[in-house]
Amino acid sequence: MKHFWSRFLGCVAAGVMCCSFSGCAIIMSSTLPVERSPERLVAGMSQERVDRTYGAPIATGMSADNKEYIEQIQFIDGTPVGWKIARIHIHSFLDSWTFFLWEIPGTIIEMCNDDYSEYTYFVIYDDEDNVVRKVPLNSPEGCTLSALPWASKEIDLWEKCDGVNTTPPKHRRQPQIKK
Repeated sequence: MKHFWSRFLGCVAAGVMCCSFSGCAIIMSSTLPVERSPERLVAGMSQERVDRTYGAPIATGMSADNKEYIEQIQFIDGTPVGWKIARIHIHSFLDSWTFFLWEIPGTIIEMCNDDYSEYTYFVIYDDEDNVVRKVPLNSPEGCTLSALPWASKEIDLWEKCDGVNTTPPKHRRQPQIKK
C-alpha cells in the first residue's frame, strides 16, 4: 500500500507539471520577441547575416545616384533568450504550486510586458554585399532616403520627414550569387 500512494502522488505531480506548461502566462512569455540589438548591425556584416538576424527587409532599392544598394529594415528589440526560458520556468513553477491561481496575476504581468523598442534603419551595402553603414530613419539622411519612391511609408516616423524629395532610382539590384 505504501508504494501505491507514492506512485499515485508521483503521477499526480507529473500531471500537474505537464498541465502547468499550457497556461496563458507561459504561452505569452514564450512568444515574446527575441533580442535584436541595433548595436550588432555594424559595418562589414554580410547581407545574408543581416537578413538572418533582423529579418527580411520591408523595402529595397537603389540610391538616387544608383551607386549604392539600400535595404530598409524594421525590427523590435525584444527579450534575451535566457530570460525568456527563465520566465517560462518561473510561471510553470508558480502555476503548479498555486494550483493554477498564478495564471491570473501571471497573465496580467505578461500583458503589461509589451513595451519594446521598435527600430527602422536604412542599411547601405557596397558591391560585395557587405554593410557600409546604417542610417536611422529619424536622421536627416534617413529622411532623404525615406523620400525615395521604393521606401516604405507606413511608419510612424515618416511624418517627421516632410519637405524632403529626391529623384527616384532607375532599377533595383538583385542579390548577387557568389561562386
